[in-house]
Amino acid sequence: MYSLVLVVCAAALTHSALAAKVCSKPPEVLFATINVVKTVYDVGEEIEYTCRPGFVPNNGQRKYTCQPTGKWPLNTLLCLPVTCPPPSLSEFGVLSYRHVKPGNISYYKDTIIFECVPPLALIGNETATCQADGTWSNIPECRAVTCPAPSGIENGFLNFAVRRTYHYNETVSFSCQSRYVLEGPKYSRCEKTGNWSTKPTCKEPCKMPVKKAVVLYEGEKKRVQSDLKEGILHGETVSFFCKNKEKSCAYTVPVQCVNGNLTLPACFKGTSQANSKQQSVHVRGNVMIHLQALFDQLICLSCTKVTGHLGRPKLRGECTEVLFSFLLYFLGPALITLLF
Repeated sequence: MYSLVLVVCAAALTHSALAAKVCSKPPEVLFATINVVKTVYDVGEEIEYTCRPGFVPNNGQRKYTCQPTGKWPLNTLLCLPVTCPPPSLSEFGVLSYRHVKPGNISYYKDTIIFECVPPLALIGNETATCQADGTWSNIPECRAVTCPAPSGIENGFLNFAVRRTYHYNETVSFSCQSRYVLEGPKYSRCEKTGNWSTKPTCKEPCKMPVKKAVVLYEGEKKRVQSDLKEGILHGETVSFFCKNKEKSCAYTVPVQCVNGNLTLPACFKGTSQANSKQQSVHVRGNVMIHLQALFDQLICLSCTKVTGHLGRPKLRGECTEVLFSFLLYFLGPALITLLF
């Protein structure tokens, strides 16, 4: 009986001794990785720490072995961030730092911002970063940049511009002639490439494509022949009235002026400028024909009845002069209004 108990106790002690012959997961080191990652390690098994990119080990030990006691030796390793020396800088440059840690030392991933003393232009990236190898990324340079005197724009002009050489970042402004609309940036800037930035354009106003009509403009009814003689500006909208034959009512169709182009809606039944001119010429021609016929009849009638001082009929030329003077005096203003 006692021998059985001794055997069981011996087995338990042996199992406990064997269970203690392993090490648990080793301690973590900030900014470092382990070459072998497991949950348990056998006695005598070795691991090695490696610092991540941008960090370097101190003088501490990197390799550790699982001890027979089931414990790891004291870890003395530290991974420290890489540092970068102050960057080279031209005499016309200015630096500002963005540090991860307080102080004047630049560590891994710290950034610096470059600026140039006006009017010099910064060529390259305005920022540089401390890299994992302890060097800075590309360093920009400060360079003198000039632009030639800017040219004008069609249907517009430069405001108070002097014909001279302009330096980087200087600007000029533009305006348009009367009734033209400025589209785009009002200011153009001398860029670091030595060219001017995008200039604006002047958009043309639109003439109304009809001679007579009532339209909607800025929310009010307007007469084309009196209120919109000069047309509308680029970008503005005018609405024409169209008839709905089925419902016996009218509706409006908006049309926008686009750089001098204003197209009538297909449903509009008004008279265009071209048709109006043709009709006007046709009417004036008919009026002239009828007046000529009437004039000849009056001459014929008067000259057969009117006699001179000596009892002879007046000549046709004399009658014509008399009647022509009469018509001009009494009917001239009305004829001018009708014809023109």
